[in-house]
Amino acid sequence: MTRLKASATAAAKSCTGGSDQQTCGLSWIRGAYDGSAYGIAKGGVGEHMAAMEVFQSLLVPGAKAPVTEKNGGTSKGDASAGSGTSGLSTEDLMQTSPTTAGDRAGAGILTTICLGGLVGLTYWLIRE
Repeated sequence: MTRLKASATAAAKSCTGGSDQQTCGLSWIRGAYDGSAYGIAKGGVGEHMAAMEVFQSLLVPGAKAPVTEKNGGTSKGDASAGSGTSGLSTEDLMQTSPTTAGDRAGAGILTTICLGGLVGLTYWLIRE
C-alpha cells in the first residue's frame, strides 16, 4: 500500500496543469504537470483516468465484501433455469418451416454484401 500511496501522491501532483490548474499529465516522476501532449489532446481523458485509477486503488482496503444470499443479499437463484423444464414443447421450439433455396440465396447475397463492405472499408483505411 505504501507504493500505491506514493503513486497517488505523485499522480495528484501531476494534475496541476492547464489553464484550470486541474489538467493531469502522465509523467508522475516529476512531481508536477509535465506539459506533454499525450493521446488526442493535452491532458485528455486518458491522463485523468490514469490518475483516477491510482486514487481508486487506495479505496480497496475499505471496501465491503460482496453480498450473498447468506449474508444480506436478497436475490434467490433458480437452479432449474435453462434445464429445458420450461412450459414450451419441442414443437414450439422448432423452426417454423424448412429452409428453402430462396432463404439460402438471400443469405448468400447478404453475406456477399457484408464481405464486400468489409473489404472495401479495409482498403479505404489502409490506402495511402
